[in-house]
Amino acid sequence: MGKFFAFIVHDFFHAAPILAAGAFGLVIILERTRALLWGFPMERMDAFFEKIRVMVMADRLADALALCERFRGKPIASVVRAALLRADQP
Repeated sequence: MGKFFAFIVHDFFHAAPILAAGAFGLVIILERTRALLWGFPMERMDAFFEKIRVMVMADRLADALALCERFRGKPIASVVRAALLRADQP
């Protein structure tokens, strides 16, 4: 561990870009984790999927798409909406 810090102190201009890239990567990881766990989760996701399943089985795709539109900011609803829009394709 001592050699690592000695390298940083003596060759700071060589280590600075690597340390900056590492710090930037860590910030991105922390921000995405925060967004996925606290910003985007959908409450009552099981109920959402059950409603979608019932609508699809009853051939009410327009209603299922409208339900997805109500949750526009949630990534899972966007994925389901995209799948519903392409449901008739092979």
